[in-house]
Formats: sequence, C-alpha cells, structure tokens
Amino acid sequence: MKYRLLIAEDEEIDRIALHLLLSNEFPELEILDDADNGIEFVKIAEKEHIDIAIVDIDMPGLTGIEAIRLLRKLGCQTKIIMNTAYNEFDYAVEALKLQVNDFVVKPIRRAEIIQTVTKCIAELDEESRRDDRIRSRDTIISNLIPIVSNEFIMSVVTNSIKKSKVPMYSSLLDISLESGFVISCRVQTSSSVSDSIESLSDDIYQAISIFVSQVGRGIVGGIRDDVFTAYIACGEESDTAEVRHWAYSFSELLAKKLRSDFGLEVQIGIGDISSDTGNISLSYSQSLTALGNAVPGSVFFFKDLETLEEGQENTGLVTAHSSIVSHAVRYIRAHYQNDLSLEFIADELNISMSHLSRTFKQEVGLNYIDFLTQVRVDKAKELIDDRSLSVKQIARLVGYRNHTYFSKIFKKMVGMTTSEFRQNSGGQGQEYRNPD
Repeated sequence: MKYRLLIAEDEEIDRIALHLLLSNEFPELEILDDADNGIEFVKIAEKEHIDIAIVDIDMPGLTGIEAIRLLRKLGCQTKIIMNTAYNEFDYAVEALKLQVNDFVVKPIRRAEIIQTVTKCIAELDEESRRDDRIRSRDTIISNLIPIVSNEFIMSVVTNSIKKSKVPMYSSLLDISLESGFVISCRVQTSSSVSDSIESLSDDIYQAISIFVSQVGRGIVGGIRDDVFTAYIACGEESDTAEVRHWAYSFSELLAKKLRSDFGLEVQIGIGDISSDTGNISLSYSQSLTALGNAVPGSVFFFKDLETLEEGQENTGLVTAHSSIVSHAVRYIRAHYQNDLSLEFIADELNISMSHLSRTFKQEVGLNYIDFLTQVRVDKAKELIDDRSLSVKQIARLVGYRNHTYFSKIFKKMVGMTTSEFRQNSGGQGQEYRNPD
C-alpha cells in the first residue's frame, strides 16, 4: 500500500535535504509538496490525506505544536514525527500529550530518520491489516444477521425458543420484545413482472429490512409460501388506538414501497399488540388469520375481525353474501380511517362503481356512505372511552379531517354530543384537557 508523507519545515536547506533523502530511501512513499510554515501545513492536512508528517517544532505562523493541536481537534490521525532540538524539551513534553509518534533531533542523522519512518510504515501496515480483519469480521456478521434474524423471529412466533435464550438474541439483534406486533406480508408478482418471488426474495427481504430500520425497529424473517413475517416493536406503548393507527400506517407504507420498488401485489395481516414475549406467537397466528381476510392489495388488522363479526350481526351481513360485498365490508372496516370513496373501493375490487353500489345496498341494507359513516361512528364510540384523546384526535383516527363536521355527524347518528356520550360512558383514563 502506498502511503503519503509530508515535510513541514521552515528551513529550506533542511526541507530539501529531507525530501531527497526520503525519496531515495522510500520509493514506495508518495511525498507531497512540502510546507514551509505551520499555517500551510494545516491547510494541506485539511485538504489531503496524509499518513506520515515530519514536523518542525518551531515554525512561523503556527508552531509545530500549535498546528498539531489544531489538527488533532479536527480528528486528524496522521502519524507525526517531531523534528526538534535539545533545548526544546518543554515543547517535546507537550507533543507527547498530542500523541506525537516519535522524535528526531536536529541536526537529523540519516540512519535515525530512516529507522523512524520505517517504524511508522510498519505501524500503518499493522493498522491496515487490523482494519481488514475488522472489515472481514463485520462482513461475516452482516451476512449472518439475516440468517440469525430469520431463525430467531420464526422460533419466537412459533414459541419454540427457550425463554432463557431470548435476551441474548435480543441483545445481538438490538431489539426489545417487550411491546410490539407481528405482521404477515404476502407478496405476489403481477402480470407485468417477469421475475418469480423466489428469485426476488433476497431483494425483497433487504427492502423490508431497510424500511423497518428507517421507519421503526423490528426483526424481519425470511419468506415461506410467499409470506414474509416481521416483528415490529412499538416501545413501551400498550394496545391503544394511537398504536393501532401507527401499525396501519406503517403497514400501508410498506405495501406501497413494495408495489413501487418491485411491482408486487401485497397483502398484509396485522396481529394484536403483544406486551409479553410469550404472546408474540398469538400475535403471529392472528396476523395469519388477518392475512386470510385481507383483500388483495390491502392491510387488515386482526382486531377488526371482531368488529366485522359484530357488524355482520347488526347489518344482517352473513357469510352467504357475495364475496364482492364481503370484501368491500372488510376493506371498509380495515381502512375506515382513510379517505374511502365508492369509486376507490370499486377500483380496488376491479368492478364498476354502479354495480358495487347496487349490490352493496341490496345485501347490506345500507348504502355505501351510510355504512362507512356507521363504522366510523362505532369506532369513535369506542375511542371516546379513552379520555386522554381529544375530539379532534378521535375525529382524525376515524377518518374525519374536520372535527366540527365529525361532531355534527356523531350527534346525528348517536343522538347526543361527544361530550354527553363521554359523560354517560364512564370511560377510563385521565380526561383530556385542551392545552389552550
């Protein structure tokens, strides 16, 4: 490896002599243009990478000590050989504090400077070999992490790992399993994509892992039957409406990224929030159940199945209904917090808007917008029990950007204001107070 050396010396004769000597003795070194004062030395060192510098301790502008002190503060790791005289002992003591590597005494003797430079080159070689070993080790670890992550997360979600080993793997992968949820993500190639899922699996895994690390914290497992599994940590938060909303948003962004990057058809099922390592396997099975109920291209939360079953009883929607309506209802209950137009739902199900509107009214007994409104209001009634949420926050969580409009809709549907409903519900939590 070719190293770079700089001579900082204000005496022209000494500078030229050193340059000639080192050029002849060390042809493998790249000797840069010399500096004749401390200021010039600092300027060169800031612009150029220098491995070794021979620095006169007493130079105009900035002394060698002052220049080295400044460069060390800037993080410069150049190996310094200080060129000094016997009567400059105090400077030499200060130089030691600045991690100067060695000293040569004026007038410089040929054998001494050759030995000193040779020593610096040997140290650089050893540091280079050490860095290579570290890089090699890091590469091996980097290649092993996906394997370890996959085995760990799959053993956790299937509850086949000894609890005593969980802390060790959690520490290795830098993840806490105290609170989080499992997502199951099915990926399928569309007709416009020629590559198979198998051939894309490594790239998809990498994309999901990067997304998880950028947006949150989690562990991504490998692909099984076109399904990726991941555990997503959500800190110390419990199963609140805010956390569920974040889980929806996280999953929708992930699905959007996979569609954009790979042209994939994506379905995601989300399990309930788990606050204990032992319950992660339950969240996993719930995510698979939710995945089985997800409309192609959608995200579905297991908790919404309970609401869906209640809604089927309340609206008369039974399993004998067409798959079109069942899918539409599932999609509405999974995405009620988003802007959902009839046209959008029809596009998602690949049917005409008029056909969906007519079939929906016939089978559900309500038109599309009335059903969507009922779902949102029912969700709002659940959230109102949480007194830590303001009406504005609740409105946003159930899909209304204008909280005033939401309040009017709520009163119309329920027969009382949100405040009256909250007072009658006896909800839990500290009552929200507007900071204004």
